[in-house]
Amino acid sequence: MAKKHKKTGKLVTVDFTDVETRELIPDGDYHVRVEEIEQEEGDKGPYLNWVLKIPSGEYKGKKLYYMTSLTKQSLWNLRAVLEALGVEVPKSKMSLDLPSYKGLEMGVTVETEIYRKKEKNVVVDIWNLEDEGEDDGSEPDEGSEDSGEDEGGEESGGEDSGEEEEYTGTIKEIEDDVLTCEIDDEEVDVYTEDAEVTGEPEVGATVVIKGAYDDDEDLIATEVEVKAKKTSKKAGKKGKKGKK
Repeated sequence: MAKKHKKTGKLVTVDFTDVETRELIPDGDYHVRVEEIEQEEGDKGPYLNWVLKIPSGEYKGKKLYYMTSLTKQSLWNLRAVLEALGVEVPKSKMSLDLPSYKGLEMGVTVETEIYRKKEKNVVVDIWNLEDEGEDDGSEPDEGSEDSGEDEGGEESGGEDSGEEEEYTGTIKEIEDDVLTCEIDDEEVDVYTEDAEVTGEPEVGATVVIKGAYDDDEDLIATEVEVKAKKTSKKAGKKGKKGKK
């Protein structure tokens, strides 16, 4: 219950009309419209911050937020958003006309997660509305919580949303089940807790990884193969040179 404060006579008038509250919406599927897109700089590189608004129904006006990294290994997530919005995406370079995406619509699945001991709404899946037929998604679908659990996924298009690919890199550091590897000239944390590991990981060894990137740009591995560490042959050649 809000506390009552004694009036001092020094009043400041503000208008809270149409100001969004922190009220959460139920887990489920929703129809959303792109309201804002901003390019930001993060600790691990640039990303796009999407502001999505529910255009109709009981939760009309409620805003949701989604991030898509612009780093190469995470562009699968941006592709999924653009395709869900009906934007044609080539298999090559393209220029993003961000203002033109405002007003476009797509479907999202929302789940409630705990972040810093507080509940928040998180977008865990996205899709093109045409794929849903006549379902407008403005209200949660019956049984949508169960379907959300089946879909899995993490915050902002989590690790289950990415397609598994094979990567080759060099181990730079090892800490418990996390390998820090250099892949395509970038250092990436590779999580191997649930992976099938072949060979003994060691710093400097070449490693072949099968897995998918999550939204934090960490590589969640399902298979890891450690190749033999390369050794120098100079000493052996020197010995043979002195033999007569």
